[in-house]
Amino acid sequence: MPTLSALRQEPHHSYSSLSTFLSICPLQYAFRYIYKLEPERTGVSLPFGSAFHGALSWLANRRKQGESSKPEELAGVFSECWKAESKRTVGLTFKSNEEWDELNALGRKMVAAFHEGWSEDEEVVQVARAFSVPIIDADGEPVSDKPLIGEIDLVIKDKDGDTVLVDWKTSATKWPEGKVYSHMQATCFTYGWSRLTGDNPLFRFDVVTKTKKPSYETLATTRREDDFNRLAELVRVVERAIAHDVFYPMHGGYACKDCPHSGACANWHRNQARYLPLAA
Repeated sequence: MPTLSALRQEPHHSYSSLSTFLSICPLQYAFRYIYKLEPERTGVSLPFGSAFHGALSWLANRRKQGESSKPEELAGVFSECWKAESKRTVGLTFKSNEEWDELNALGRKMVAAFHEGWSEDEEVVQVARAFSVPIIDADGEPVSDKPLIGEIDLVIKDKDGDTVLVDWKTSATKWPEGKVYSHMQATCFTYGWSRLTGDNPLFRFDVVTKTKKPSYETLATTRREDDFNRLAELVRVVERAIAHDVFYPMHGGYACKDCPHSGACANWHRNQARYLPLAA
């Protein structure tokens, strides 16, 4: 199976792109995926999350190989990942001169909390499992000529021998009750796995909070075939909107504060005629 980086080289849909259009801002979707604008700035959450994933992938691969590790080792891996991600991130901005060190200290505590909480009864099957599958509707017909792609952070066998798909998340606070049941990522990734294997396993978010004393929590959910049919119809609607240049700013949306294209958004109404032909 090709890597996620390789799959991204061809036209595709993904959880990130669909979520950007449907939940964040259609105009941000256009700036990123249609007009391919360079980000004006990048907040710390993106490289921080990448460093967090890098450290947990290292831990998961160690377990897969039957090797043990200590929390302080994992903390060291996070620091190295955080250093590397900070250097390679274009337009990275910090609120203060101390923020890098503060986030380094926080990340080290977060991965240590994960190390302490992750059950050793679980067998690691695969780490960073990429997928690419066609998007099919309830009648068995394709809704797009673009596949759905993604990368599952972790595939495990739990203590009962059942397959579980796991995605690692960082969060400012504990997730509210019920969030997992409507989360599109669980739908996209479970759909991808079911189309690859024919199985419809449990999906689990492993969430570590960015709090003074980080907490680790596992939140599981399942998806039915009807959820997959709904996903297919959402893709159909998104493609119809894209074809008709339906890209509008989400005024006052929760993501506006950290938008990487805030300048382009502010000038959008002046430049719309310049943007529209690019979507054709």
